[in-house]
Amino acid sequence: MVLVCALLAFALTLVLVRGVARVFGAPEDGGLTVALTAVVIVLVGAPLNVWVGTAVTRRVGERLAAGDRLECGVRVVDGHQDGLTRRWRPGVATLHPGRVDFAHTVGGLRFLRRRPVTVAVRSVDAALPREVRGAEVLLVAPGARVVQLRTSSAVLEWAIAPAERIPWALERVQGTDGSSPGEPAT
Repeated sequence: MVLVCALLAFALTLVLVRGVARVFGAPEDGGLTVALTAVVIVLVGAPLNVWVGTAVTRRVGERLAAGDRLECGVRVVDGHQDGLTRRWRPGVATLHPGRVDFAHTVGGLRFLRRRPVTVAVRSVDAALPREVRGAEVLLVAPGARVVQLRTSSAVLEWAIAPAERIPWALERVQGTDGSSPGEPAT
């Protein structure tokens, strides 16, 4: 549905450009048509891109959440975790009590995923989720909040967007009884 709307908007943009070019008497392949095309694309395309991007992101997030999955970013802060490095890696995480299965996406493309890395979570430090800062915005989702995951061999940072999904994600990783991973249920 979103793709159909985008194609219709593109067709409408072309019709508008041709119509404006005829009204002003400009040749259809002249410089004015190119300038008008650029203006119409910016005025119509930018808001349309935001609308389509928001709709797609929301639908993907809902679909992933239905299977206890979410798009996120992970990196190692201290120690060593097999399959992960100190650089941010975007991907999809499948959440289980006490563990996260993280599949790094190649180039940020959802359909190109590497083999999942299983992260056995010992504890979660989500008291004060921090905002992404500086160049991190380019590597993880804008508006993401970062929490720390502790494993037996490393401290990881886990970037989750939107921030409203943090309690949902932590509940799934910590278990339904609210105990931290690695702690016995009370």
